[in-house]
Amino acid sequence: MALIRPCADLRNNYNDISRICHETKEAIYIIKNGSNDLVVLSDEAYENFKKAFEETEEERIDRLVSQHFYKYYNTFEKLKKAKGFLWKIL
Repeated sequence: MALIRPCADLRNNYNDISRICHETKEAIYIIKNGSNDLVVLSDEAYENFKKAFEETEEERIDRLVSQHFYKYYNTFEKLKKAKGFLWKIL
């Protein structure tokens, strides 16, 4: 869920905003005069965000396939039991 804070909180409650960013690893939207003005992220969240855009298309595909594969076949036994697995044919 998006966190929205008024711009005065940057001055008055900086430590609280910093703590929330680090704990939730989510962005905090700062509004000024009722409109979006800034987005604040922890350094870790920013680096992860930046890294996601720096990976090559091949790395991205490999990462997504691996995530999907390990979600369903997190052990070798589950993989062996999977319907249509290649070595059943061999």
